[in-house]
Amino acid sequence: MIKFVAIAFFVNLLIIILAKKYRAFLSDYFHIGPSTFHTHPTPRVGGLAVFSGITLALLLANFPLLVLFSLPVFLAGLLERPFRKTFP
Repeated sequence: MIKFVAIAFFVNLLIIILAKKYRAFLSDYFHIGPSTFHTHPTPRVGGLAVFSGITLALLLANFPLLVLFSLPVFLAGLLERPFRKTFP
């Protein structure tokens, strides 16, 4: 169990470090939309990092159905970013 948590942690850490290094997914300069609460540029890579780390850990732990069932929620959150609106 601990090794899967460690895998998820290090995948998160790697994605965040790479995002900071290459300035990818780092901030939302427009601050437009229903989920905008910040007044300064805000990191937006957290959800991708968490989902990637947990997905890898679940796949290695042989729980592919949990990954499959979580995909619609992740994709809805991913699609909300460029369109700046929430989907029902």
